[in-house]
Amino acid sequence: MFRRKNGLWEARYVKEIDADGKKKYGSVYAHSYREVKEKRQGVLDSILICQKPATSRSITVETLVKEYLCIKRNRLKISTYQRYDSFLKSILNQLSANAASYTLLHLLFMNLRAIV
Repeated sequence: MFRRKNGLWEARYVKEIDADGKKKYGSVYAHSYREVKEKRQGVLDSILICQKPATSRSITVETLVKEYLCIKRNRLKISTYQRYDSFLKSILNQLSANAASYTLLHLLFMNLRAIV
């Protein structure tokens, strides 16, 4: 973590490692050291969550959506990822409230196709 010339703090993290072993880095920015440290930790926590393999053979829609977001996370800006995440969580809440009706499930996957 370091302070930039414009006064912002920058923290870098490893986004992914290619098959060749090359590291791709991402950065987060904030106005204070504490804020950038918290942002970086949040990103690192989400990376660790994405790297955990599914333990059960039966997959729920929620697990499938979370894995989809983990795959897309490295290719999206943080704000876009957060927007997708909140949208998909709202759809999943509707699915659980309506006992996974076919129309809401269809709506979820049509919206996933639209944001890809």
